[in-house]
Amino acid sequence: MVFAVDSNGVTRLRVIRLGEQEGKKVRVLSGIRESDRVLAEPPPGCVPESRCLGSRPVRW
Repeated sequence: MVFAVDSNGVTRLRVIRLGEQEGKKVRVLSGIRESDRVLAEPPPGCVPESRCLGSRPVRW
């Protein structure tokens, strides 16, 4: 599971399906799109349907 961040800055918990590992990277088969922003390192206490202060969303 990953936290995706919507256009309002609210986190949504998404279930993802993983595929093959390529070195340090793992292919994501489903659950997010290229345009989605995900939290690489959610801060402690981050919960779905909230704004996680101090988090840095990255473009997937």
